Amino acid sequence: MNSRAFVLGVAVGLVLALAPSCSGSHRCTSSTCPTGCCDATGTCVSAPANTFDSTCGSGGSACDDCTARGTACNPATFTCLGDAGTVDGGGCASGCSLPNAVCAPGTTTNNCGVNGATCAACMQGETCVAVPGGGHCVSTRTIKHVGDPCASAADCKVGLGPDALCKLTTSSGNGTYLGGYCTLPCLNAACPTGSTCVVATRFGEADQICLDDCGSGDACRSPGYACYKGECWINPLPMQDAGPPADKVGLPCATDVACQHPPDQGGVCLTRSLGLTWPDGYCSKSSCVTDDECSPDAGALCISFGAATRCIARCGVTTHLDGGQADCRTGYRCEGYSTRLPDGGQVPSNDGICVPPPPPAPANTGGACSSTADCLVPSTTVADCITELIGGDAGYPSGFPGGYCSKLGCATDSDCSPNDAGVCLEIGLTQTACFARCPQGGGGRTTCRADYVCLSYGLPLADGGVQASADGYCTASCTMPGAGCLSGSCNAATGYCQ
Repeated sequence: MNSRAFVLGVAVGLVLALAPSCSGSHRCTSSTCPTGCCDATGTCVSAPANTFDSTCGSGGSACDDCTARGTACNPATFTCLGDAGTVDGGGCASGCSLPNAVCAPGTTTNNCGVNGATCAACMQGETCVAVPGGGHCVSTRTIKHVGDPCASAADCKVGLGPDALCKLTTSSGNGTYLGGYCTLPCLNAACPTGSTCVVATRFGEADQICLDDCGSGDACRSPGYACYKGECWINPLPMQDAGPPADKVGLPCATDVACQHPPDQGGVCLTRSLGLTWPDGYCSKSSCVTDDECSPDAGALCISFGAATRCIARCGVTTHLDGGQADCRTGYRCEGYSTRLPDGGQVPSNDGICVPPPPPAPANTGGACSSTADCLVPSTTVADCITELIGGDAGYPSGFPGGYCSKLGCATDSDCSPNDAGVCLEIGLTQTACFARCPQGGGGRTTCRADYVCLSYGLPLADGGVQASADGYCTASCTMPGAGCLSGSCNAATGYCQ
């Protein structure tokens, strides 16, 4: 299926906001790298590389080079083995023994061993696989990855660990995984690199499992599998519920119940979501994959809004597509969308979808707030409140004293303010948010609220470099709880990191 993406110039999705630090918004921190460690270049080193002997650590801490101390990384604690791992006469109780009489976990390619044996390096074409008591070297040709064929779970455990599954049929029994499919349950655990956690209940698969990533030249196994929006799954798709048909998608609603169409239970009522305000509600369906899920008569289409997909009513089939109302209900207009081609290109549609016009930019960016309602100026805008405490009154400081009106997932500065008073900045590796613009970066408080200072942001150059902006954005003084400095120290007199 050619996937479709809605293009309106608005960003979608809500994310947890993180305060940009004094040293910029691209730095590796405990917030942007919660399960990995930060190397010397400020890059997040994620699993499994954060358990290598030379890059050991987690929680956004600095990566530790255990080899410099002649020891190894403990993958259970993400720390270098120290005195507690020293061999005591009879050798290691588990793992393997290093030449300097230190017990290593025994699960790395350079130091592999079990039950206290001397650590050994695996040969070329081998890797160290964890087993009870340490690890042992096995041929990489026997290592299984998510999506590999299998006959039983035992086939998948070498490479994917003791929790590995071999899926032979869907959980409902309505579909077959041809040749078996190695995977892992991911309800309470992350998927390995190269795979993504997915649940496909609409197709009879209720298990939340890891699926093999695909796209950009990375093809799925064949026959029996195809790439659906970036993940390899059963082809042809198993029989599924039809989903909300054309007489539901696009109708007004107040609750999800109004959009249900038994036996399918995937209907949702869109109100303020996907970066848009949907007047009087809009019946849709979440996480669709094919148009057939949206309508049996092509009256609705499965459309991508960034990483999300929704069923949207089709329009402009027999009327001229000019951005007007066409055959959409009052408050909506017929907008075109783009269709992604197999070679990665895109072509504009000839028909359209019924969507609301883009909301006005918020006029209260940077203002104090305790809830989203405080930031909805005008009332039809889409905005977010980054509250002073994350997790309620008993939570921890967010780094935004008094709260901060923003818009999460902005695409351009025009999304942040109707009068160029806001700036859209990255706040993590892939996230963006709106901030109040101020006239002089590094010039102190300037036009910012009390407890905030004006900080420059990075402007990309044609050669790939970055230069500091002359203006800036309002961010909390480093003296405020939850703000602080990623590096250096806080100058209490100026409120800047130095």
